[in-house]
Formats: sequence, C-alpha cells, structure tokens
Amino acid sequence: MAALEPAAFAFQAIGSIVQGIGDAQAARQRSAQAERAAQVGRVRADQLDTQMRSDLAATIANVRAIRASAGGTASPTEAAVIEREEAGANRERRLRCSRLTSASGPTRPAPTPGSIAPPRRWRCSAAS
Repeated sequence: MAALEPAAFAFQAIGSIVQGIGDAQAARQRSAQAERAAQVGRVRADQLDTQMRSDLAATIANVRAIRASAGGTASPTEAAVIEREEAGANRERRLRCSRLTSASGPTRPAPTPGSIAPPRRWRCSAAS
C-alpha cells in the first residue's frame, strides 16, 4: 500500500497540471473571442459614423439648395438651421457609436506587464 501513495500523488499532480493547462488555454480563447467582438464593434461604429456624416452632409446640402433655389442668399436663419441640424446629428452619431463600441467589449486588450499601451481614439468618439 505504501507504494501506491506516491503513485496516486503523482497522478493527482499530473491531473492538476493538465487541468491548469486546459484552463489557461480556455482563458486565452475567451480573450481572443472578446477581442474579435471588440474589433467588430469598432468596425460597425466606424461604418455608422461614416454613414451618419454622409447623411448630415446631404441634409446640409439640401438646405442650401432649397435656399438657393428660392433666390435667397445666406442668412442668419439658414446658419441657425444648419447649426442646429449639425449639433443634433453629431450628438446622435456620438451616442449611437458609443453604444456600438461599449456593447462590443473592451476597446483594446489590457497591456502586458512591462508594456505601455498608447491611448487610441476612435473617430466615433471624437467631437466634431
């Protein structure tokens, strides 16, 4: 019986080591999946940002075209309408983009010990 105790201990130790390796690999896989989800969210946010900027430019062009077709020149009223439209559209764009990026998880992986991760800014979150 005394000979079985060291063997049982060895098998138990090997089993713990194998389990630790499996757990570490599972954690790396979850981390990679989270990073891919974050990248997808950033791409979607950038696509949304581009589309909303394009829509805003078209709206402003329409306001100016309507004003020009009426034979008018630039006026304070036109400027106020354009400014209000820009402010509302920019606010909506920032909110929708931030929802996409926050729902997708972390914006970048945590830095490894000894490294310094530079801050990254996304076009979506910048005020314009």
